[in-house]
Amino acid sequence: MSLQNLVRTGNLAEQAADPPEIARRLDAARRSLADAALDGLSPEARFDLGYKAVMHCAVAALRARGYRLSSSQPGHHQLAIQTLVLTVRHDQGRVEALDALRRKRNGIDYEADVVSDSM
Repeated sequence: MSLQNLVRTGNLAEQAADPPEIARRLDAARRSLADAALDGLSPEARFDLGYKAVMHCAVAALRARGYRLSSSQPGHHQLAIQTLVLTVRHDQGRVEALDALRRKRNGIDYEADVVSDSM
């Protein structure tokens, strides 16, 4: 998989990097992580905030490389996480761990799965 191949398949589009947008996304990720650390939140709320931070960072990495997701395509969250191997050179093991979090998030949102404190 390459970013250019994903453009050819319509999953990504080329778009010039926008430093202010990238900064906003990284700021949003920081806020989500800070909010996740607040006392009194349920494990589900903390998990959701952490997941949002991951997505903001993954999209910021794509934008920094000059690409944007086609959010109308199914699987764009999965794709954003998988491209971390290409955008920031995350190793495959870390990407697989983040993708497991994505699957857990889907279970929480669509199947009312429960999140433990350790998760």
